[in-house]
Amino acid sequence: MSEFLGGRGSSTESFAGGLRVLAHGNQLLGRVVSSYDPEVQFRQSAHTYPDLFRPALAKLDRLDEGSLRNVIDRVPSGWMSPSARKFALALMRYNLEQLRTLDP
Repeated sequence: MSEFLGGRGSSTESFAGGLRVLAHGNQLLGRVVSSYDPEVQFRQSAHTYPDLFRPALAKLDRLDEGSLRNVIDRVPSGWMSPSARKFALALMRYNLEQLRTLDP
């Protein structure tokens, strides 16, 4: 067991105690991450503060596929693979469609 622990000579009990702490930490992190949903937060905020969100959401109407593609085309070719560019465009398109469904 001590070889597995990096030669520290720790006992099995202290190793198991460390695993309990690690498992507890992961469980806490899992709860924190899973309870935060950016889309839900955005929708709630847009509904609660429509005057703040309405101007920004109105600007989405000016965006089209060409303007999204222009953003991606500004990234140097060596920084993104062709498949990464396709993925980025598809993700931006999807997010734009989702944002356009908001009605504050």
